[in-house]
Amino acid sequence: PPSTRVEAPPFVVVLETSTGDDGTGRVRTYASVDEGALRAVASDSEVVFSVPSRGHEVRVRRVLRIGSIELSSTPLPAPAAHLVIACLRRVIAEEGGVRAALLDKLPAAKGDKVHELLARVRLASTLCADFRSSLGLGDAE
Repeated sequence: PPSTRVEAPPFVVVLETSTGDDGTGRVRTYASVDEGALRAVASDSEVVFSVPSRGHEVRVRRVLRIGSIELSSTPLPAPAAHLVIACLRRVIAEEGGVRAALLDKLPAAKGDKVHELLARVRLASTLCADFRSSLGLGDAE
């Protein structure tokens, strides 16, 4: 049968879809939506995010959206330092903390040195607490 493809307008609301025997999705019914009407109800925001494949490089973009639907996205210049810090803190928390996000991903030799230093810090903290307790000083001072 001849193709029934129609040139779609830039913005549509899809009302009905189907999947053919060949597994291809088809839009059966849609309505055109005026871009001006969409922009009238859209919100504009700056989104700061990291790119894991680039060593969690932090980037920022301006996004025009309606709910979770992005109408447009434009990269912006490098984000301010406080935005970079907040983004990286969020990434570290999402990765399970400093150990999972950073320390466990170090090369073995460097990781061993960091883990040795952490063990020494824990030992010193324990010895200091024990020493303070033996003097009757407790943790208050």
